[in-house]
Amino acid sequence: MHAMRRHTTFGFLGFLLLIGLMIPATAYAEKPTVRAKPRGMFSQGRMNVGLGAGGGDGMFTISGSYGYFVIDGLRPGIAVQYTYQKQTNYSSNEVQGEFSLRYYFMEPNPIAPFVVADTSVINLSYSGDFNEEGTYYSVGGGGGVFMRAGKHMGFEVMAGAVKYLGVDSVLTKSGAVPKGVTFRWSVGLAFFF
Repeated sequence: MHAMRRHTTFGFLGFLLLIGLMIPATAYAEKPTVRAKPRGMFSQGRMNVGLGAGGGDGMFTISGSYGYFVIDGLRPGIAVQYTYQKQTNYSSNEVQGEFSLRYYFMEPNPIAPFVVADTSVINLSYSGDFNEEGTYYSVGGGGGVFMRAGKHMGFEVMAGAVKYLGVDSVLTKSGAVPKGVTFRWSVGLAFFF
């Protein structure tokens, strides 16, 4: 009788262990339904690649850019820009490396306003009354509108102002680089991943 009680005890403990393993498995067999936050175009973790063209005051500009949304709506970015300017007495070629910070106020439905601040390093090659080459800097800002044109793309129209710093006085006196604050505008095509 004593041996029978031992087998019953082991059997009962085995049964409890089996039930203990099955209950949590059955209780959590279905994954809880958690609704994921919808990812918008300007959501944290999204990337942005842009192509742009613009001008003003007798010049033409093309550019390419890359940005990454560090939080929803806030996108630091880098860009490379080439500008050709032609006036009656001179022409210039300019290559610019830019760091910018943009903030989009809302997701595009289908339009979203934004503000931008940027700073640049510029290399200018000037030919005309004299030949000059130099490096200087700029700071700028402005605002614009993003217009959604598809699931992963849209157009940006921006207007603002720029001020050039550290420019050789020969370039400002000749008018190759404007003094003070200058108006600028651009139109760009942006892709989001």
